[in-house]
Amino acid sequence: MAVETSCQTPGAVFETHVDASRWTIQVDLPAPMKLTAQEADLVSANLHNAVELVLAPHTAVASHGRLTVPASELERLMNHAAYHKQEAAQKEEEYEIVRDAVIEAFNPPDDDAAEPSIMAEAVERARAYIEQQPCLCTPELIADQQPCGRCWVLGQCGGEPVSR
Repeated sequence: MAVETSCQTPGAVFETHVDASRWTIQVDLPAPMKLTAQEADLVSANLHNAVELVLAPHTAVASHGRLTVPASELERLMNHAAYHKQEAAQKEEEYEIVRDAVIEAFNPPDDDAAEPSIMAEAVERARAYIEQQPCLCTPELIADQQPCGRCWVLGQCGGEPVSR
């Protein structure tokens, strides 16, 4: 809610319009003002600054100084990104479970011998399932030679081999 103040411009009539992409304000003065060019420039700059003070909480400003994304939209996008980051972490855990199961199947405990025909079929099904999953590698992970669980299990990322 706006701060209530007493009228400081008796006789001035303000008309404002606010919509999604344009804000306008018009002031009809009770009498004409005689301003020098310097005074008119100062009034213009002060009006600009006053409107920016009102507009700023509703926007985000990019590094180039131009109006870009409303703050409410920026917050929504940040929440959306956080959700997907959490979802990616959950999928990474799922890949690790599958990876560990495949590794355990190839390395049975107590020197038991795995039956090759059963293992080959199980591994093929696991590979097909893992290949269907989306790659979660980020440029940072690839640069650090730390592929996502999917790519680590498959031994490749984007068609390139990954070191294990």
